[in-house]
Amino acid sequence: TTAGDWVGNTATPISVTQAGKQYALGEATITVLHPQAGNDIGDMNDLSLVLLVEYAGRRILLTGDLTENMEPALLPIGPVDVLQVAHHGSYTSSTQAFLEDVRPKYALISCGRNNEYGHPHNVVIARLEDVGAQIRRTDEEGTLLVRIVEGQIAVTSKN
Repeated sequence: TTAGDWVGNTATPISVTQAGKQYALGEATITVLHPQAGNDIGDMNDLSLVLLVEYAGRRILLTGDLTENMEPALLPIGPVDVLQVAHHGSYTSSTQAFLEDVRPKYALISCGRNNEYGHPHNVVIARLEDVGAQIRRTDEEGTLLVRIVEGQIAVTSKN
C-alpha cells in the first residue's frame, strides 16, 4: 500500500511523525511523545499516537490505545490537567507508575455503555482515584467537552 492509497489517491500531502516532533496549532503546542523510533512493537495498540497538548499554561495528554508495555518509555511526563485514559480504561493500560507521574486533574474515559470488554476496568478506576483524578466517562455522561478559557479549564458533558 502506498501513502496515496490511504487518502484515496488525492493530492493531500502526507507526513509521517514520530516522538520529539512539535507542531503549532494557533497558540497551542502539540508534542509527539510516541511512537518512538526503534521500538519493537508487537501489539498494534502500542503504535498509538501519543500527544501532549499545551495551551494557556494547561497540559492535555492524549494516549490513544497505548498499553502498559509502552508507558515506561514515555516517562517522565509530569503532571497534566487532562488525561485521555488509554485504551478505554482497559486493564492493560494506565499503570500505577504512569498515573503517579502524570497525576491528572481530570481523567476522561471514552467507552460505550455495557461494552463487551467491561471497559473501564475497576482496577484502573481505583488507580485514577488513588492519584486524585476527577473521572469523567462517556458511557455515563455522553460527549465530554474540554474548554480552556483564560487559563481556566472546565470539563462538561453534552448529551
